Amino acid sequence: MLVDGSREKVTQDLWELLTQLRTDKNFVTHQDRQSYKQILLQSNVHRANYSPSGKMKANKGLKYKRVISQKFTNRNEVHWESLN
Repeated sequence: MLVDGSREKVTQDLWELLTQLRTDKNFVTHQDRQSYKQILLQSNVHRANYSPSGKMKANKGLKYKRVISQKFTNRNEVHWESLN
């Protein structure tokens, strides 16, 4: 996968992080989590207008509540406590 000029190897678990609402955290590797983090940070899909300075796109969706909102504590840092 090519994101903002950077290549990321897409594994099955990374693909699930990108496309599924629920992911079994026991099977997601540290590398998959880091790749997911990089993809979010480079693409800004979680921000308004896909802008690095845009507000977080908050919603009531399961993916936002369980994955994205828990990962970003500020603009540059992602915490990975739990994927479920």
